[in-house]
Amino acid sequence: MNFRSCLAEPLLRAWRCGLLGCLLLLGWGPALAQGLDVAALDGQGVGLGPLWSVLRDPEGRRDRSVALAQPFQPSAAHGDAVSLGYTRDTLWLRIRVRNSGQQTQRLVLDVPYPLLEELDVHLPDWQGGWHLVQTGYLRPRADRPIKTGFIAVPFEVPAEAEGELVLRARSVNSLIVPARLWKVDDFRAHDRQRLLLQALYFGAVLAIGLYNLVIFLVLRDRHFALYLVFSGSVALALANFGGIGPEYLWGDWPFWIRQCINVSGSVAAMAVLLFARGMLDTAKRMPRLDRWMRLMGWLNLLIIPLLLLSFRHAAPVWAVLSALSACTLLMAGLRGALQRQVSAYYFVIAFGVLLVAVVAGHLRNLGLVPANVFTTSGIQLGSALDMVLLSLALAERYTRMRRERVQAQAETLAAMRAHEQQLEARVAERTAALEAANQRLEAMSQTDGLTGLANRRHFDTVLEREWARALRNGQPLALGLIDVDWFKAYNDRLGHLAGDDCLRQLAQLLTETLGKRSADLVARFGGEEFVFLMPETDQPEAMRQGERLIAALRERAHPHPASPLGRVSCSVGVAAKVPLRHGRAQELLEVADAALYAAKAGGRDRLAAPDPAHA
Repeated sequence: MNFRSCLAEPLLRAWRCGLLGCLLLLGWGPALAQGLDVAALDGQGVGLGPLWSVLRDPEGRRDRSVALAQPFQPSAAHGDAVSLGYTRDTLWLRIRVRNSGQQTQRLVLDVPYPLLEELDVHLPDWQGGWHLVQTGYLRPRADRPIKTGFIAVPFEVPAEAEGELVLRARSVNSLIVPARLWKVDDFRAHDRQRLLLQALYFGAVLAIGLYNLVIFLVLRDRHFALYLVFSGSVALALANFGGIGPEYLWGDWPFWIRQCINVSGSVAAMAVLLFARGMLDTAKRMPRLDRWMRLMGWLNLLIIPLLLLSFRHAAPVWAVLSALSACTLLMAGLRGALQRQVSAYYFVIAFGVLLVAVVAGHLRNLGLVPANVFTTSGIQLGSALDMVLLSLALAERYTRMRRERVQAQAETLAAMRAHEQQLEARVAERTAALEAANQRLEAMSQTDGLTGLANRRHFDTVLEREWARALRNGQPLALGLIDVDWFKAYNDRLGHLAGDDCLRQLAQLLTETLGKRSADLVARFGGEEFVFLMPETDQPEAMRQGERLIAALRERAHPHPASPLGRVSCSVGVAAKVPLRHGRAQELLEVADAALYAAKAGGRDRLAAPDPAHA
């Protein structure tokens, strides 16, 4: 819908209301007051908000005849809903319905608002009497005529019949009665679509929540825990507001139905305020606003027991506090964006989208924008997008932390190199220091800078030495080649920094699992390949060591999103032999390499020994 049509719709509604007033003044009232013709209902039903006659009843009458004797006023609503906000008054609504057709019309009165304590629907029985349907969350759900998350009451209007439909509503929650009249088949299609949207929303929330839960369990970062509390509280509130909670989760529990949205909203506000303080570093970057955010957090905590003890008095205060909390969060996001914080951009967009969705929902209730999937389910759609954007903000924060850690490591390495240069500058003056410096440099030349293991150069030297020793003593020498499976895909999916971290963790696991003896050696062979060398070790023992490594790596279960296994794995090829005089050390390496190739060809995440023909 373009801007022109969005602007024209409210103007058209205002024109119609003005025309109606003029016609009533001209005495055309009886012609227009014949009631709603249900035979003319189309597939979208009709919103009853502007069609009701309304009575605010401070005395809370229950008798229909006494209430109907009072003067009703025309409805001021423009959309589906008549709203009185937080009030102790009882609301009476009445409308005349008629059927100009020749067939009985089977209809459904749909009230998609589960927070009405009592909703009494007085239906004419078309024989001069009335039929009363009592519903609302204080009444058993089992007595409802239609099993749905909201309130739906079926009734029939016989051919050429005319009567009056009367509603009585009361609630300690915000008193809103959004009502729409449907034909039965149209209502069923609408209710299925409504349930599908609910299922899609909560499925998305569950997936996002599980994803961030796994990240929290791996990283132990409290911001992921706060995010989970926030998203879970929002989902809980919307489950209650959308009728899913009372229908499928907690059933007839009036106390919780009444409190759920407000209590969950306060918990969500506390969590997101703490989340924002950490994400935007408000304590350092905006200390005055940070003090206000802490105050908002404490007020949201204190309002919870007040809601539980005296909901009627605390609910209006909660509404004001929620608005202040939302404004505070938006202000913090804007301040962070002005400071060029990347996380703040996600934050502002996330809460901006949610704010637009909430405003669009209220405008739809007022009839200022048309009812469609975006205005009807906008809050759920907005909150889902809000959770996705905040999840991206968390990912950006984690990336920034890793970048800062790598930068700190680079600065440390630069400082070490500067120190080495100072030592080298003093070599000429201090002969004794020269020997120590040379030894340190020799140790560095034998160590892999990323993993801290022996490097390829040192491994080649030790392999020749141990081969010669095994030849003299007639003892076997074992060698194992290790290759990380699907490592290029790991780098492509998570980035080279994550790949480096994975190699460091694997190096630590190799050190813990292998190389227990002083003569054993574990080294980085190159890229994602590692090697271990074990003197005086035969083939069965070498295979046991390789199996230990694979089992330890499986137990650790480091996530690998690009692997079919879902975790980091490795392939291992081992070889062991007693050297012969005419043999070469490289032969042992070649045999182990052939076994490694066989392990990969056999499906990876396994160990292979050499073919006896090549041993």
